[in-house]
Amino acid sequence: MKRKTLANTLLAAASFLFSLLLLEMAVRLGGEENEDGQISFLGQALHPYVLPVTQINARIEEFLSVEEWATVVYDPDLGWTYKPDSLRQGGIFTVNSAGIRSRREYSQVPPDDTLRIALFGDSFTAGEDVNDEETWGRQLEILLNEAGIRAEVLNFGVGGYGMDQAFLRWRKHGKGFAPDLVIFGLQPENLKRNVNIFRQVLNPRPGALPFSKPRFILVNDELELVNAPALPPEQLIDIYATF
Repeated sequence: MKRKTLANTLLAAASFLFSLLLLEMAVRLGGEENEDGQISFLGQALHPYVLPVTQINARIEEFLSVEEWATVVYDPDLGWTYKPDSLRQGGIFTVNSAGIRSRREYSQVPPDDTLRIALFGDSFTAGEDVNDEETWGRQLEILLNEAGIRAEVLNFGVGGYGMDQAFLRWRKHGKGFAPDLVIFGLQPENLKRNVNIFRQVLNPRPGALPFSKPRFILVNDELELVNAPALPPEQLIDIYATF
């Protein structure tokens, strides 16, 4: 009985190992390896994952070659921001001279009879992919004024921002406009961004922002800012090469 059990165990182990060998051969024969050494099988990247340095560097070099025409630009304090006085997305996304999404300009001090609201957040707050009149900030402004509340809503949202960058943008740009009310637009994916420094590591897809960002860490129960100032794009190629 013991011999039979041992034999069955050995046979099961041999079958398992043989199956693994067949799978390994199938992956090696049917898999693909890219220029960075990442192996994929049936369109799925396999462990160990490899940072797509070639793809990332190509995106950085592409950005640097058209930097003077870019509408998302490097900012040492925030990582990136919208270029003042620019039009994005085929002209439906207007950025004023203060870097705020708006077709109008705003005074630093709001009128006495006006409720000034400032919005901070990521692309959902900025209103990526919709025109200037369709952002929720603009709709809020319209509804308040229709209700008899004289109000203006300043949209400081920037695509790709984490909660940390939204706070830093309020501190750098928003605070000076003396808002009566500040609204922070949050969506759960922002939590990943809070612990990220290199945007293209978090999101390596083609077209991802070729920037780094500052982030906060907790030291002795106090927040401490690291990667500040944020590394400019031209320094990232060497960083990724030895990541």
